[in-house]
Amino acid sequence: MGKLRGKDLITPRTDLYSDHCVRFHYHGRGRYIQGFSVDEYELSRGHWETRWETPFPGNGPDMWLMGQFDLGPGHYDILFRPHQAAIWSLDDIYVVEGTCEAMECFPGEFMCNTHGTKNCLPIAVKCNIAVDCDDAEDEKNCNDANYVCDFSNGNICNIKQHTDDFMRGEWEFVNSTETPEQMTDHTTGLASGTMLHLDTTRMLSPDQVKASMDVYLRNTELCLSFYYFSGSPYTFEMTLDVPSQSKVTLVHFTDRQTQSWTNTQATLPAATSNTTATLTITVSGGESGTHQTSEVILLDDITISLGQCPEFVCPGDMLKCEDEAFCVPRAQVCNNFADCAKSTDENFCTCGQDEYKCPNGPCIGLNKTCDNIQDCQDNSDEGEICDSKRNVTCDFELSFQCGYSVIPNASSYHWARVQGRTAEPGPAYDHTFMDHETQMGFYFLALSQKAGVSTSLASPPFSSTGTGLVFYYHIRHFLHDLFNTGRLSVVVTDLSKGNETKLWEITPDNEDLWREKCVDLPAGELKVTFIAYRGEAYSANIGLDDVMLLDTSCDVYHTGAQMIGRPFTLTAADSTTDTTPAPSCASEEYMCRNGLCITSDQVCDGVDDCPDGYDELTCDSQ
Repeated sequence: MGKLRGKDLITPRTDLYSDHCVRFHYHGRGRYIQGFSVDEYELSRGHWETRWETPFPGNGPDMWLMGQFDLGPGHYDILFRPHQAAIWSLDDIYVVEGTCEAMECFPGEFMCNTHGTKNCLPIAVKCNIAVDCDDAEDEKNCNDANYVCDFSNGNICNIKQHTDDFMRGEWEFVNSTETPEQMTDHTTGLASGTMLHLDTTRMLSPDQVKASMDVYLRNTELCLSFYYFSGSPYTFEMTLDVPSQSKVTLVHFTDRQTQSWTNTQATLPAATSNTTATLTITVSGGESGTHQTSEVILLDDITISLGQCPEFVCPGDMLKCEDEAFCVPRAQVCNNFADCAKSTDENFCTCGQDEYKCPNGPCIGLNKTCDNIQDCQDNSDEGEICDSKRNVTCDFELSFQCGYSVIPNASSYHWARVQGRTAEPGPAYDHTFMDHETQMGFYFLALSQKAGVSTSLASPPFSSTGTGLVFYYHIRHFLHDLFNTGRLSVVVTDLSKGNETKLWEITPDNEDLWREKCVDLPAGELKVTFIAYRGEAYSANIGLDDVMLLDTSCDVYHTGAQMIGRPFTLTAADSTTDTTPAPSCASEEYMCRNGLCITSDQVCDGVDDCPDGYDELTCDSQ
């Protein structure tokens, strides 16, 4: 069974003098290779026999199922064996007199089929709108129905997590110790109160975390209401899937920052005939490289009741968002941050000189344009307004990262813009500043989680005359001689022809340093992609910094240009043959520290035009 088998559980000796039924509940959510079995050892027989087991391999639902088997008279040891660790759970073992076929559920329970097998469920789940039985038997013939979930009893809530979504994101039942600033639950307001919690910190744009429950629709509308807290920049959505109908979006918001528990509501449409629909909660990740703290979403006190929701009214000191059950404090109206999904709180504000007006949307600060974060609904704040900032030459000090884009090929491995020291075997500082003390510089790091995958960092399109491209990289692992610990490749794409060419590739060694590399580019309209491959066993954390397009070939590139004051180094042979003049700008222009020329009126105008922002850094002293 191997080292991944779970721990066995053996009961005390059980002496039976008549037929009995052994009943238990088990949980095995997700894909599994090895199953779960129950063996018994009868003293007079003298050997073990398997009496019950799950089929394997399989994919278990996120719900407690019931297992049972018969035992005749005898003296038994009973062994519960999970054949795979971190999958199986066990609870509520009973040995009941009589056969399993004749067994009835306990008082306070009723029996129906769940996931194709008999199960004893609490009476509380009958007539609560949430479908627990395979044929919705628990919701039929109900004169009244009402769903209440405060997460103090997960068996009543019937919310199931999906098994095919983002593996590092999980909804969890927690108390205040796991929440930002030890926030208490909404139900009780006590530190011990329970709520549903999702940490979104590690999620990227392709990642989704899903949970759902089946609900029984009747010929009347239903009112869904719940409380939530959001400190996540990502998208929360609640939808309803009705058979043979279009999906209905009930609640949707992105980058909502609430200060406390917030209530919302939505009306579920009536069905033409009684039917089962699926209510799904989906949280979708956003741009890579966001590793803030407290990126969580909390849920509590979900209710579903018969009838249409009442009108959602906001207090007098708050603004109601258009087409949304959400209130915004008046103090947050016209504050350059859209709290409403349709920007109701920002759409009719007058913009200042240091602001940008989103088309059909709010004003945002100029400092929020070209920062790689979508603030306008049409993404215009990251569109044409940023064209002058897109450059293959980049030191990654600004959040716009010169228009470079991350293409994660696997949800758990990606390039991320980071600062300062990273965990071994990554860099201790960036290359631009090489500052051990302040750790002020930024660079890109390929973060390792899943074996055998890759991630790409692509430059914006640019024109090449066939010159060189210089960059600095850090790739190290002390086990490089024993294992495949990854590699870094540079690929150039000819955008007019559509063909790709690998220019260079390297694998790790054990040198803890930033190294320079120059590759000669073909002429044409190009895009350069840096591809990091994660190792199969142990993995290097691969760093990249200070990319610069030269105006000569690699063997003669000049010494005049520099990245944030750190000149590219040359060998003695290079320095004696290099006759290229140092870069210069016209008299009415300003030279950035990487050699880029900008117009004089772009200096100290409140907008970073140099890749390192140096045109704005010295304005206070001028």
